[in-house]
Amino acid sequence: MSPAGVKRWAGDCARIAHEAIDSFEAFGSGDLQHLFGKPVPAKVAARAIGFPEEPVEMYRRWTDSFLDAMIRDPGAQQRVIAEMYAFFDEQFELKRQKLREAGVDEPASTHVGTVLDDSLTSVLMTTPYRGRYLTNDELRRTIRGFFVGGVDTTGALMLNTLYRLLEQPPLWQQVKADPALIDVAIEESLRLEPPAMGMFRGTPRQVTIAGETIPEGSRVLFSVLSANRDPAHFSDPDIFRLDRKDERHIAFGSGAHFCPGAWTARMEARIALRILIERLPNLRLTGPIQYFDAINFWIVRHFPAAWN
Repeated sequence: MSPAGVKRWAGDCARIAHEAIDSFEAFGSGDLQHLFGKPVPAKVAARAIGFPEEPVEMYRRWTDSFLDAMIRDPGAQQRVIAEMYAFFDEQFELKRQKLREAGVDEPASTHVGTVLDDSLTSVLMTTPYRGRYLTNDELRRTIRGFFVGGVDTTGALMLNTLYRLLEQPPLWQQVKADPALIDVAIEESLRLEPPAMGMFRGTPRQVTIAGETIPEGSRVLFSVLSANRDPAHFSDPDIFRLDRKDERHIAFGSGAHFCPGAWTARMEARIALRILIERLPNLRLTGPIQYFDAINFWIVRHFPAAWN
């Protein structure tokens, strides 16, 4: 999951982005969230995890259910977890079968990319933790976190960045002329409109912040969005700029809470935006963007656009 490690998925990410555009380019217009922003990160996540890419509608249903659970329907995720875990277990067993067929009794890292594919699941299944291998339940929970946590937020990063560029056509032209600015645009989008606008934390003891006492055992929502727009740190904090000198932000958290999928999300967004620019240079907005109504997520629901 390091910057160097995620590069092994770059080729698949580009292929998946091209295949998505191949499937809808002839339409001339449509909802880019449905056509691109959801299926591309879902398929890339499946590839990275080591699962088949094809059942993208099933993956879409899973991630939609978890998003609904976080926004308005707490029971939504429970309705898909059984299906999700059964599918996960099937995939784990397929990998174990490959190991058995190869005569492997003690899986090791040398079997990743040889007997098994080079996926995250293969790494987890062949890496002992405190003298033992992870149980199926531990594998399920880890893979679920990567999958559910990385699909909608990565799609949001792609489309939030794209929206800010298309909203100001001179910026779109500027990035088209100089693709090196794609990385700048991504970081500025993360600062201005982080897909996860806030994070919940618990207080293990009583703490005092800015003169306010928070009791032990409290649930606290801290605002990533507020920190990323701190006027004491950023000039013109509410403006999307490609010439910002200080692009530091906490969209992916920090320290022990830094998002392990940060470099994967950045890589996907970079490749997806580059390919959109190359394949759909006449891309433009055709209506207002719609977002999910959530207190702590900045995730696109509909992205009407044309490219003919």
